[in-house]
Amino acid sequence: MLVQGVIYVFAFVAAIKGLFLKDLFKSSVCYDTVGCFNNSDPFTNAWNELPDSPDKIGVTFTLFTRDGPTQGHALDYKKSRPMEDTTFDPEADIKMIIHGYVNDGTEDWNKNLTKHLLLLKPFNVIRVAWGPGAFELYPKAAANTRVVGASAAILLTSLRDRHGVSMERVHLLGHSLGSHVAGYIGARVRGIGRISGMDPAGPLFESVDPQVRLDPTDALFVDCIHSDGLPLTDLGFGTMSAWCHADFYPNGGRFQPGCPPVVRRTLGDLLTFRYSEAEDSVSCSHSRSHDLYISSINTCLFLAYPCDSYDDYIAGKCGNSIGGDGGPASMGYHSADSRRHGKFFLDTTGEYPFCVAGQR
Repeated sequence: MLVQGVIYVFAFVAAIKGLFLKDLFKSSVCYDTVGCFNNSDPFTNAWNELPDSPDKIGVTFTLFTRDGPTQGHALDYKKSRPMEDTTFDPEADIKMIIHGYVNDGTEDWNKNLTKHLLLLKPFNVIRVAWGPGAFELYPKAAANTRVVGASAAILLTSLRDRHGVSMERVHLLGHSLGSHVAGYIGARVRGIGRISGMDPAGPLFESVDPQVRLDPTDALFVDCIHSDGLPLTDLGFGTMSAWCHADFYPNGGRFQPGCPPVVRRTLGDLLTFRYSEAEDSVSCSHSRSHDLYISSINTCLFLAYPCDSYDDYIAGKCGNSIGGDGGPASMGYHSADSRRHGKFFLDTTGEYPFCVAGQR
């Protein structure tokens, strides 16, 4: 009842804001290059917010390769041949990293993910940054993901049409709201090879049409790690919903070992959706998803077992080492090796690199 009441109050506040700013009846916006966006059904999840322009959101793209400069190559997604005069290798696979709420792409996890990917193979790693748009109040940031996705789709279309890149060789890696950005990219550019969602954001994306969120139709293979699926009132930024081909639930998917105890949000927090990712009590379990993913690339195996629930997994009713039928799948980067479908559970430790004994 508390959350329902908060939703009604927030909707009322949003309506009053629109009335005074004379944008209550504004139902669409159009921007050069990326096109038009409306807030009619099914895009009613962001409390009447429409996305800002790419310039206001601050969408940028930076290419990193083994042979390129440390700071990377800045890319202009509006150019017909955006990779000219860069170290882009058209024969190498593309990994596109997309951050989420109140991040700007300069965080350590973003840099570490880039580093570990390039240690594995000479990929073309493209980091998507949209800091100004991600630091808005949460409903506006949620709306802004649509423009970020449209901008990235234009870049990938250029790589396909002008540089001959097969979209099957594109792998999108999104954290939080970045997971839904990846979904919007995949909806616009068909045939994307893979999307990895690192704790896809749940607030404002639960119980919506699949067009509005990441879903299995957005790529040939979609795998997700769910690490922060507690209710919104208990600091849960993620979701327990199985939105992907393969959904992994480390430690049950609700809360991660080694993180500070859960502290319930205040009414003011719920009304504004303004939570600081810098606060460990808020972001620890949510951030653990990208830490687990990074560890999975070159360090940990993270064997996970098919099951209906974590309780059944703990009770030994599934295909785990305690008993049951079915074989394991690898959570994280190497889940694409087997491309198993379903819900998978596993336990991890609370300290880096997080894998249990025997899985390094």
